[in-house]
Amino acid sequence: MDTLYQELLSVLKGIDEGLLRLSGLEQKKKEIVLSDDLAALNEIMNSEQAEALHFRGLEQKRTELLHQLNLQSTGMQALPLRFPAELRSQAQQAVEDIETHYKEYQFASGSARKALEKGLAEIDHVLAAMGESVTSGPGYAAEEAVPPSNMKTDFRA
Repeated sequence: MDTLYQELLSVLKGIDEGLLRLSGLEQKKKEIVLSDDLAALNEIMNSEQAEALHFRGLEQKRTELLHQLNLQSTGMQALPLRFPAELRSQAQQAVEDIETHYKEYQFASGSARKALEKGLAEIDHVLAAMGESVTSGPGYAAEEAVPPSNMKTDFRA
């Protein structure tokens, strides 16, 4: 049973480390947006996607461990109280670190989002000055793709 708690503690530390990496990526993203480097922005966004996949794996592992420990209905704040006494202080520190780094990530993310929105507004302004039509809303409105006739399947057959 203690090994499950150790694994859960390891997952919590992994979440915390991931939040630190995401915060760093968000700060870099803001700097890159301000320097108008689209190639670097693309690389940062790819890194963010990789980090999101890593978080998905950590979340699945966390959910599995909580289920095995019968703690699935326990909130993050109450989680350290359910750990064995010898691991409780480490669990409390891990939860506090996650909360702190999540707030830092939220701040960095908001700052990067504002920089991106400002850059997009500038692009819209330049396009409007050039006489181009500016559409509101998301830009990648693709036409619905129709598969070739040889790829269509008749389900009634």
